[in-house]
Amino acid sequence: MILDWLIHMPWWAAGMILLAGGGIFFSGNRRTDAAMQRLGIGLALLGIGLGICGWFNLSDAQRMEQRTRKILHAAEAQDWEGLRSLLDVNTSVGTLSSELGEGRDTIVHEVMQAVLGYKVSSISIISIESRQEDTMITVTIHIMSSQQYTEDRPYPSDWQFDYQKSGDHWLLDKITFLRLGDENAEDFTHSHEF
Repeated sequence: MILDWLIHMPWWAAGMILLAGGGIFFSGNRRTDAAMQRLGIGLALLGIGLGICGWFNLSDAQRMEQRTRKILHAAEAQDWEGLRSLLDVNTSVGTLSSELGEGRDTIVHEVMQAVLGYKVSSISIISIESRQEDTMITVTIHIMSSQQYTEDRPYPSDWQFDYQKSGDHWLLDKITFLRLGDENAEDFTHSHEF
């Protein structure tokens, strides 16, 4: 578990080790303490090494976080072919209790209608977290979108992306709409047309 975390170390953790090493080095440099300088250099090199290792050895959960980011960037850029390529044939979209649509073409069409209809100008990821349980990775995101519908004021929403392992590949099984502003998804979908 610890070895796996070290191999797939998040950039921020490697950065903290690098900064700690730099701080120890400069402190040792001021005191002309060679042992502290060596320790600082060693920690800084460890941070750089772990950061490089983590950058090139992403865990499955980190790769699904990247894929989720790409999906949102494609929607923001109105890159419909790019969005289609990031979805899987049987991906579905819905709320926790109901399905709103199924299939990559249906989802791309609905996203295109929403982005163009509401005149979405930007989509920003506020937070993203992933959780893996055996062959399932769940990525939960909190986003802010600006659109003409809200007079370009940022509006929050929460989404969940469920990826299922199939052989050597991870398939996007379901996108779950959780919340829009202060409304939960169930209430919003009953009062609005998706």
